[in-house]
Amino acid sequence: LNLALYIPILTYILVVVNLVAFIFFFFFQAEDGIRDAQESRGLGDVYKRQDGTRLQDRINDERNWRFGYTTHLVDTVSLMCKDDGTAAVAMARAGLAAAHSMFEYHQSDGEKCALAAAVQGGGQFRFHTGVVQRDPRDVLTRKVVVAEPIPIEVPFNGGTYSGQDLVALVQSWVTDGTAEPSLARAVEEIGLGASRMDFTGESGTFREHPWQDLTGHTFLLLGATSEMGPLYHLLDANATVIPIARRSKDSAKWRKILNHCHDTGRGRLLVPLSRPWTEVPDTTSKGFQEACGADLISELPELVDWITSPQLAQAIGDHHPLKIYCGIYLDGEAFVRASLAMDVLVQACAEKLAQKPMLLYIDTPSHVHMVQAETRQKSRGLMKSVPLLQKLLATVGVMRPNQFVEGEKEWCLFNGLAVAQGPNYAVAKLLQRWRALVAREDGARVSVTTGPPAKTESVMHSQTMAMVMNGCHLVRPNVAMQPSTVQALLALVMIRDILSPFAFANPEVKLPHPMDLFWENAWHGGAWQSPFDMKSVGIYILTRHYSLRVVLVLVLALALRLMYQLLAH
Repeated sequence: LNLALYIPILTYILVVVNLVAFIFFFFFQAEDGIRDAQESRGLGDVYKRQDGTRLQDRINDERNWRFGYTTHLVDTVSLMCKDDGTAAVAMARAGLAAAHSMFEYHQSDGEKCALAAAVQGGGQFRFHTGVVQRDPRDVLTRKVVVAEPIPIEVPFNGGTYSGQDLVALVQSWVTDGTAEPSLARAVEEIGLGASRMDFTGESGTFREHPWQDLTGHTFLLLGATSEMGPLYHLLDANATVIPIARRSKDSAKWRKILNHCHDTGRGRLLVPLSRPWTEVPDTTSKGFQEACGADLISELPELVDWITSPQLAQAIGDHHPLKIYCGIYLDGEAFVRASLAMDVLVQACAEKLAQKPMLLYIDTPSHVHMVQAETRQKSRGLMKSVPLLQKLLATVGVMRPNQFVEGEKEWCLFNGLAVAQGPNYAVAKLLQRWRALVAREDGARVSVTTGPPAKTESVMHSQTMAMVMNGCHLVRPNVAMQPSTVQALLALVMIRDILSPFAFANPEVKLPHPMDLFWENAWHGGAWQSPFDMKSVGIYILTRHYSLRVVLVLVLALALRLMYQLLAH
């Protein structure tokens, strides 16, 4: 064999690398479509009302909002991180006010009105309350038997982890660079703590209480059936849950929720019904299941009326603040409308309920984050030890390093925005952050936890995304987790944020800066500490996959040629 034989191999590899890079760039840039870009362009007004005329001028002059929004979003978050954080809260209030004023509500009769007016006026249709729980009395003795809560165990790689084993597992993730140290401290606090102090309303005293016994606590889950939601873990902890998900004639999703409560005897469900409970008294019937549910976007005024009604307050009947989990996700511009609808409901509850509700959010690593300076140092350190092929691709500009923007001595900005996700996704997540900042400043407890990439059904149905998720571990320290792992651990951290006096979620904990709320407990799956940005990770995985195929074919062809030459002689 001479050098001429290798020229086709090298040529094919270079062609594949460039072709994959082009396809990956085009596919992910154009995924959201023209309609989404047009819908979200006007959302630049949310930023225009913020502090900083230079930023406002740049946004006004932007002619390619669909692909040019990232620079302005980085600048916006950078302004929020300045000084002592006063600007962050002020910008959040102004941004939410601007967003609320920009949208209007379309009523079922075709009339249009301002969003605030729709909620204040109330809905024409009033939901009914269905109570679902198993009879706690023993079948034979008729004595009340209270089901003990089930402690959360985290499934991972075929095993289950709790207590010290779970602490060690999370600490290994911190060491690997897929989570921040604060996550390990949070898990250690709740994982090794046998009990905590809790207020008992009946006697007006405090008593010892297991960490994962949520008896008397009520959770309003917006997007209750989402794959990453904490619904079943909360029920197993004996919580009262108000699940909000859309009605469906195919009642399989509601049947699963109701059956879980019936079968385990743990927890209690308060469900919105489209019919009076007297018409469908059997909670196991198909009629009851079809009556369950509500659409937050199209039935927002009616839901606000029901959730803040004395009727539901009487059904809840406890002395703890309502906990609102904002977990709805929709594609494209619908995600902006869903996030705004969740925010309107949160604000209405804060204004109308006797106690300020606690807020629960799952954040994304693919946004602009204020991170500790050591996170950037770890990312730069990993760049020195990447494999040869990744170094070569970085040298020719195919793979780009993670983007960090200079900040103060102890922190910097991480730009994890994925242009593929589009401005709608970025704006929707920013609305949630703004509400978190404002609510905590106003005295509410707010839990925000950054979750890692997960192999959810909605992600894995795409062959390309499935390939990226299954191969992201090839670029250390990136990983993609199974949904069951993420669901269990995030539920555990959420419970800790609700109950711990030391959590950043607690408004009584003094933070150096309000934006610090978003990095505590961060489980980013390696995205923050990765030597390369996530787009480059995807390009590398696809390049490696298709290059190996080409090389195998060429090697096989060369082998067959050699065999033919040997046999010919």
